[in-house]
Amino acid sequence: MCGDPGRGFERPETWAAALDGVERVHLFPFAGPQSGFAERAVEAGTRRFVVDSAVAAGFAEGGTPTSALERHLADERGWHRGVERSVEATGVEWTHVRPGLLATWALGWADEIRTAGEVCAPYPGSASVVVHEADAAEIAVSALLTDDHVGATYTVTGPVTTPPLTDTPAVLLNAARPAPR
Repeated sequence: MCGDPGRGFERPETWAAALDGVERVHLFPFAGPQSGFAERAVEAGTRRFVVDSAVAAGFAEGGTPTSALERHLADERGWHRGVERSVEATGVEWTHVRPGLLATWALGWADEIRTAGEVCAPYPGSASVVVHEADAAEIAVSALLTDDHVGATYTVTGPVTTPPLTDTPAVLLNAARPAPR
């Protein structure tokens, strides 16, 4: 499953071999809430999960989403919280790590900035708490290797809430251009 992230979760017949001897799993939610992955992992001997979730999993449920952004966030919340619940239902140890928007998301703009000199975003007025991947990874590694985080849920955020189209494109624009000689 490691060679092609996400693809192994589409092939449940590979799970038993991949999970043989695996006691702890860092679960990125490619395996959906109804996939049965968590249950199969426990059957194979997994005793702890660290779920790489999302900040949206902690958003309150309720109301009917009225905008595209609200629908997106409701879908994201439902998916990630569903994965968390599927792990909790197994009865083994778990930790949920819910990062905000990971900083590498901005790398997706690099080609657009290089070629067009602009950024198009689906929700330009939205704001996010950008998190460096290393911060979320530090918690996940500790949760996998120590007993200090069993049963805990961590919402990992950056220092400020940032609208995506404020300063990030300027940084990327400078990074995408050749350095002056």
